Amino acid sequence: MPEFIEGEMSEFGGGEKLSLKPAILKQVQKIMDYYSRELTPSYYEERPVKVGDSMSIVRVRKEDLRIAYCNAVDCLVDTILPEADEEFKDKLKDIEEEESEIIKEGKDEQALWDKIQIKKKIYRQIMFLFWRVDYFKSEEGFIETID
Repeated sequence: MPEFIEGEMSEFGGGEKLSLKPAILKQVQKIMDYYSRELTPSYYEERPVKVGDSMSIVRVRKEDLRIAYCNAVDCLVDTILPEADEEFKDKLKDIEEEESEIIKEGKDEQALWDKIQIKKKIYRQIMFLFWRVDYFKSEEGFIETID
């Protein structure tokens, strides 16, 4: 079973422990935040802004949450891949082959939604990996909270 490695900061001049776990947990939280909202395409929102004595309209671009979700999953995969077990790596390879077929088909809206479904499969496999290695358990055996 793979171990997620913690290093000593003394190698870098400090005496504190260095761990990727907080960053990984934040990334998991970010993915959950994206997925708990509607995965909307990018759009512009117009807001009135007071400039001196007059009002002006400012256009603010809202990010494409579909692409942000996909990128967040990719980032998490890249972060954990060096320590992932063979079961995860095998399933990831199969899922990525499926994804490459979708990419070949085109970049229309349906292909993007298909890609999101692929990223959901990858995210599920990441969660299975974390549960296999007891990644979310603290020393007391309780699941740690994410701030």
